[in-house]
Amino acid sequence: MMFISARLSALSGEFEDAAVERAFREERFPETARQARLLFFFSIVLNTLFLASDWRFFGAPHFYVAVPARCAVILVAIVAYCGARRCRSRVALERWLIAWEAVTALGVGALVTSRSDIALFVVLMLPSIYYLVVPTGFLWTAIGGVGCSLVMLLGYTLPGGSETALGMTFAIVMLNVALMLTVTNSNRLRRLEWSAIRSERLARTRLADSQKMLEAVFSALPAPLIVGDLTNGRVLRANQAARGCFGDAADLESLNLADIRMDPADRAQFRRILETERRVSGFEASIGGPDGTRRELLISAAPIEDAGVAGVVMCGVDISERKAAEARLERLATTDALTGVANRNHFFARAEAEIRRAARYRRPLSVLMVDLDHFKRVNDEHGHAVGDAVLAEFAMLCARLLRADDLIARYGGEEFVALLPETDEQGAIAVGHRLREAATQIRLPAGSASRRLTISIGVSPVLAGDAAIEAALARADEALYQAKAAGRDRVVASAVAAADVEAA
Repeated sequence: MMFISARLSALSGEFEDAAVERAFREERFPETARQARLLFFFSIVLNTLFLASDWRFFGAPHFYVAVPARCAVILVAIVAYCGARRCRSRVALERWLIAWEAVTALGVGALVTSRSDIALFVVLMLPSIYYLVVPTGFLWTAIGGVGCSLVMLLGYTLPGGSETALGMTFAIVMLNVALMLTVTNSNRLRRLEWSAIRSERLARTRLADSQKMLEAVFSALPAPLIVGDLTNGRVLRANQAARGCFGDAADLESLNLADIRMDPADRAQFRRILETERRVSGFEASIGGPDGTRRELLISAAPIEDAGVAGVVMCGVDISERKAAEARLERLATTDALTGVANRNHFFARAEAEIRRAARYRRPLSVLMVDLDHFKRVNDEHGHAVGDAVLAEFAMLCARLLRADDLIARYGGEEFVALLPETDEQGAIAVGHRLREAATQIRLPAGSASRRLTISIGVSPVLAGDAAIEAALARADEALYQAKAAGRDRVVASAVAAADVEAA
């Protein structure tokens, strides 16, 4: 940012900040050194040619001034050229330039005393060279240019006086002002160009760094991230997490968004939300992986446009562990830990929903109250571990015999309750008899009073006037009591329910 905001001097056109100006000159040092060497070289060549022409003054008094002066100019140019080739710093090079300017100005000042036509040309040309060609800072450029002009003016006008001295003075002043303005403008343009180049270079560097950072973040992001083309569905970019989630690393770019193993209904809903709301947030979907496993993802997506291509960026958060934990917690909250069937709380929650559904659509619904006969003897004779095993085996038996829509729950102790949707009283009685007969296949440990398990069942339908399941359970419980009183190992229907049905 230093190079972008540095101000330029109105007088010199150089940077006001010394550090920035120093950086500018140091960066341009190789070019400055090359220019200085060329300046010294051409000074040697041209002055050598002029030395040959100076012989035309042979025999004249000016000859004995011109030849030594010209030799001095050539000699200092040779020394400066050799010195410039060994220079490794800007300061040292500038010293050679200043020394060359001083000696050359004095030598040429002696040469122009001839007042020849070419001498008048040199009076105007040499200050121009100092201003426009010698690569020194503005201060030394101004000092060199003004000093050279004074030496040229004095050398041309002082010997014997000159009628044009005043005019020459005005001309030299105007020349210096014009050349100084030219140098200032040139300085400004070169530094503005340099600042622009540095700013562009800095911007490109930062952009490249930013792109590298974004690429690193994109690749390292633990959540799957995909950029796709909405027009053809092609996957444009994908990070490593997405490769592991959706496809093989080598083949992912050949995938289509339609190839992502999402449930068709979820896919349709996802696209509908994206098209209508322009973005998707917190969309839960089950995604199939390349290894056949499925992951639960929380997907967010938003449309993007790049170079006229309509695309979409999708980010997924793997919530498989969270969903599994939720499922485990739900099982713990709704399942009896010993038998694995539903617990009492879950039964009542499900029964409430089934009663509302049965009432709305006028469909039958029944309940069974099941009790394991003489179960206390099993615990007393063989211990609670054996009793628990019998309960678990009976629960598995019920789960196998009942339909998927039916619900078996442990009501308490050795009592179970079954909820039978779409089942009237006669159907419920039939289900009870199947359970009772199947229970006899469960063998009790040797030494038991009875070698086989028997159960007693009370049956009751849910009547139209029942606002809650408790009414039907009370009737089923009363029927269960009657079954036990009648000798156990039997199915008894609720007399109250039967009477109500007959009355209806």
